[in-house]
Amino acid sequence: MTKPYRISYLYFTTAVMVSLYAVWNGQVQTLNVGDTYFVVPPKDFGVFALALFGCIGLTYLVIEKQIKSILKLTQFFFFTTPFVYFMSS
Repeated sequence: MTKPYRISYLYFTTAVMVSLYAVWNGQVQTLNVGDTYFVVPPKDFGVFALALFGCIGLTYLVIEKQIKSILKLTQFFFFTTPFVYFMSS
């Protein structure tokens, strides 16, 4: 059975792929926001995509690490509580 990929790694991979594509493609990116068109150079769009997907991936990674540490602490608490209770009575 293969180990599933973490979501944060997929975001990091997507960030690198999108930013490299934007820089190597060389075409100007146009963004339409509320009937207003923004023309963005490829390098700026690549940096923006890298920062956006990188921040999302980093957030997922930090949340995964925090949840894992909290679960270990909770498991330790529930494991040791009966021993403390029975040893004190």
